[in-house]
Amino acid sequence: MTIKLINKFLTQKKSKNQGFTLVETVVAMVMFAAIIGGLAPLMMVSRTFALQSSNRIGAIAVAQEIMDSLRQGDVSNMPLSGTTTTLPAGNSIANLPYKGKIYSATVTYCEISSHCDATTRHIKVSVYQDGDTAVTPSRTASVQPIYQLETIYVRLQ
Repeated sequence: MTIKLINKFLTQKKSKNQGFTLVETVVAMVMFAAIIGGLAPLMMVSRTFALQSSNRIGAIAVAQEIMDSLRQGDVSNMPLSGTTTTLPAGNSIANLPYKGKIYSATVTYCEISSHCDATTRHIKVSVYQDGDTAVTPSRTASVQPIYQLETIYVRLQ
């Protein structure tokens, strides 16, 4: 009697251990592909945001560097109007490297004329990536900067 039970148990076990069928394998592969396919766009969007963030951090650092350089000078040496790619000391801001990337910037003086007189200047710094500037002839004026910084520079007495 026990031998019959053991044989019955062994035969049932063998029939259950036959493995996956081809249909089950294909269904599993399709499900896996659908899951990975759904995650791929999310990974691409995440990568795009990371690159944009890195570019913006570089642009912020470049803008701060330009503002620090402007603070070293006297407000009376700054132009009363216009856009330039050089600082009053003559330093070019056309190709500024930061962590392996090249940025360029423009400085616009007195865009808001009511904030400009002998002791104050309205200053706007626009930073572009890869040497692209709004004043480069090959670029249109519609090119948007990565970062803009505006301030009113006042000489304190």
